[in-house]
Amino acid sequence: KTPLPTSKDIILNNFHKKNLQQKIVHLKAHPTTEDYSNLEKVVLSLLCVFNRKRKGETSRICAADYRNCKMGMSGNIDEYGLSSFEKHLLKTHTRIETLGKHGRHVPIILIKLMQDGLDCLLEYRASYVQESNPYLFALDTRYSRQLYQGK
Repeated sequence: KTPLPTSKDIILNNFHKKNLQQKIVHLKAHPTTEDYSNLEKVVLSLLCVFNRKRKGETSRICAADYRNCKMGMSGNIDEYGLSSFEKHLLKTHTRIETLGKHGRHVPIILIKLMQDGLDCLLEYRASYVQESNPYLFALDTRYSRQLYQGK
């Protein structure tokens, strides 16, 4: 069973959502390496909190994984025995699949605000990240192929 989120989880989630909106606006107004890095950190944090995933799973998302993400679920969703609420969520949220421990696929759910943040990162990516770095959350250096490990 998955426990219900605590009040601390909800407060942290709301904090990250407000912070993410501010970071997107700030990067678009004044694009700097620091602003790009700050946006990466906020999006990564929100993904971890919202999805209750390990930081290693979310930090290893590749830019190609995001570009190939799917709205909803592929195939016939009636096969899965989902409630009408769950089917609605599949229509309104986007899902990324990335590799987790032992090569298994890990689904990561995105809300619209997260997509806006990731789209902003991709828009400015060429200016701050080495082209050969496959990671969406790359370290803010043009000469590195490393990624943020989350903290």
